Amino acid sequence: MKQSENNRFIIAKLQRDLAAIIQEFHEYQHEIDRHFLNLPEEKTRIIVREIEMDLPDHLRLTYDALRELKRATAQEIANVTKRARANESMILHFFEMFDLVTSERSSRKKIYIFPEIKH
Repeated sequence: MKQSENNRFIIAKLQRDLAAIIQEFHEYQHEIDRHFLNLPEEKTRIIVREIEMDLPDHLRLTYDALRELKRATAQEIANVTKRARANESMILHFFEMFDLVTSERSSRKKIYIFPEIKH
């Protein structure tokens, strides 16, 4: 009985810690959103280009494949990068969260679109 109480205590502590981390992340995300919403369009484009230059190799491979294809599903990107569709889908979703790409739905398929940024 002692072990199960200890496990419940540990699980409850982990849940509290995770909730605190999620709350901090949301607050940070709101600060970033406010910061970007107040920027003029040209400044936002410069920041997006800086983000592109800072991408690690495993993300850049996906980003470059989509830039080449312009519009593609995760499966089409996976065919180019030779990685699993699930991995590409996760990376593309990450890009979408940070507004590096946009997406639209075509029936059940999600099509990712590389934004045209004029210099």
